[in-house]
Amino acid sequence: MTTNSNWINDLIAEHQAVETPESWLYWSLMCCISAVAANAYTLRTLKGNLLYYPNLYVILMGESGLGKGFPVNLAKRLVQQADNTRVIAGRSSIQAIVKELATTKSVAGKSVIIDSRGFIVNGELSTALIADPDALTY
Repeated sequence: MTTNSNWINDLIAEHQAVETPESWLYWSLMCCISAVAANAYTLRTLKGNLLYYPNLYVILMGESGLGKGFPVNLAKRLVQQADNTRVIAGRSSIQAIVKELATTKSVAGKSVIIDSRGFIVNGELSTALIADPDALTY
């Protein structure tokens, strides 16, 4: 980690007493940035013809009891508070996730989410998706 002061380092410093590896807090917070920024920020290549969006796919792996739940729940709460991205938490089928991402979402007092922006978050990968032999074809 760098010693620069920013909100990620500040949040990590605030949670030093939590028995969660700093790297898990860091990557959970990076996911928050990715989810909330969505398509609002892009990076162009030197040629100027390709756009890169801040999409992150992160899996925190470790033995049971190491504290994965804390950063996952922190990230979920932060993205929910931003209220500009769909948060899909808990157990779901791939069909339900696709349906949720395809539905226009009204945000109170803000713009409507018309794209398929979503933050899929779960404390256990094995319980995130309902078993479905056709899931990968979606």
